[in-house]
Amino acid sequence: MPGFDIGLDIDAELAGISKKQNQSEPRQPKKPISAERVKAVPETQSEHSQVKPGVGQTLTELQAMPGGGTESQMPTHSHGGEDASSSEAPAKKKGAAPPIDWKRFKTMTGIFEHVGGDRPVRLNPEIKPSQVSGLPEPMLGAVQKRLKENHMGAVVSFPWGEFEITEKNRVFTQKSSLIRYLLFDAFRDDAGTHIQYAKQWLVLQHPVFDKGFNPDTHLKPTSDELDIYALLFVAHTAEAFNDETSGSSPSRSEQDYQTAERLGMLNLGVGRVLDKLNEQEKLFRAYAERHAVMQTVILLDRMGLLVGGLPRDVGEFVRVLEENRDILAETDATVSGHIDAEKERQKRLVRQERLRKMQQREFR
Repeated sequence: MPGFDIGLDIDAELAGISKKQNQSEPRQPKKPISAERVKAVPETQSEHSQVKPGVGQTLTELQAMPGGGTESQMPTHSHGGEDASSSEAPAKKKGAAPPIDWKRFKTMTGIFEHVGGDRPVRLNPEIKPSQVSGLPEPMLGAVQKRLKENHMGAVVSFPWGEFEITEKNRVFTQKSSLIRYLLFDAFRDDAGTHIQYAKQWLVLQHPVFDKGFNPDTHLKPTSDELDIYALLFVAHTAEAFNDETSGSSPSRSEQDYQTAERLGMLNLGVGRVLDKLNEQEKLFRAYAERHAVMQTVILLDRMGLLVGGLPRDVGEFVRVLEENRDILAETDATVSGHIDAEKERQKRLVRQERLRKMQQREFR
């Protein structure tokens, strides 16, 4: 059958749909915040100061924290067992931190295992370490420098006192601590999942939320759990404060929702255009086939090639089509081949004419 072109500007249709969906008010740029002193919420802990013997010593000596898939079974929470972006601010005003909610601890395969009881999540005593090589050292140094410039001088308040982010923070000085920091930071989201994991990694090894805790005596020189947690908490608190003070900028989750909504409406509009195109294509094909058969029958009759000739009534027309099925198809293929050959001939003539005009301009 000969081909048919549909006279519909698809690009214009899609452009119109996209223009309608993308109309939104301009957003105001976020205001930067200085991270000189970010005051975190202190936390109290009395019943969970003891950890299993040997576990803390083994884990603090790891050169790199292993990865693992998350198994989110409970709501995420940050410093003090609550969402860092929502419940931290009220706690600051009150000056007292809520106790740690052990039952809201999150699991991670190979790291944080569910054992049940009052403290359902425990550290896996046999965590498989990972040795990473081939990392570009200048890039690690650049990351450490950037973290130091953004967060050095910030303070996190604990029941035993204040912990300041200084240049001696192991994330700034040790490559292995920086890698562990970045591994936790990879779980970053609006709910503060990365803070929750870093908190679990810390409190399950050290009684850091006890009033009698002393980092100089309770932590080894190689321990970096407190440095990592404090730096992650400071960075997340600063980002949450920036989001609150900017006002006009929607949160990341809201932006994702708006984007998904626009994409859904755009897909709906595109789907309607495609449905219309499919309906028109079916109608054109049906009309073309009907028209081609009628024209072929008349042509064959004029040429004297139609078997039985044209009938006198409509009922006999079906018999004519049955008896001439092969010759109808052969004639249609012949005509289609001629049309294609004629299109190629016309294109060739156009190219020759264009070439002739170019040669004439050159001679002038």
